[in-house]
Amino acid sequence: MQAALMTGTPTRVAVLISGEGTNLQALIDAAQEDRLSAKVVVVISNRGAARGLERARTAGIATRHLGAVHGQERAAYDSALAAEIAAHDAELVVLAGFMRILSPQFVDRFAGRIVNIHPSLLPAFPGADAQRQALAHGVKITRRVAKDQAVNWNDVAAPDSEAVRVRREMEALFRGL
Repeated sequence: MQAALMTGTPTRVAVLISGEGTNLQALIDAAQEDRLSAKVVVVISNRGAARGLERARTAGIATRHLGAVHGQERAAYDSALAAEIAAHDAELVVLAGFMRILSPQFVDRFAGRIVNIHPSLLPAFPGADAQRQALAHGVKITRRVAKDQAVNWNDVAAPDSEAVRVRREMEALFRGL
């Protein structure tokens, strides 16, 4: 998939976030610096206060807050989410710290066009602060995960993940968080 994003007409990308938006910012920067042949056309968050929405607005990218209504079925939420993505003619959906489990129907609709940059180290350290948990536990090797399919990885190890040695600089960085 990386090769496809490096050549030709920029790929139209919808980015789904729930929080800070640091992975989103990396995508925006890479696209603006021509290191990635992509155009982020919309950023959608399930949290209205997500800082990533401001990052997108600063970059001139359309934003949308799509919060779940209490009692709303997952399929109904995912249908509204899919409609928003389609309205922006996105060719690729990037889950950049999107903290919702998507329905099989959503995944099927965008099959082969979803990349999940997962913030956790499943199944050992779930959640958004997984790297901090791993460091506190004394882990010396961890994983960096970018999946090409959105699935619930809460109960399985990510077989396509890349082993990454924890460096002193990273340890210092996370101690300061």
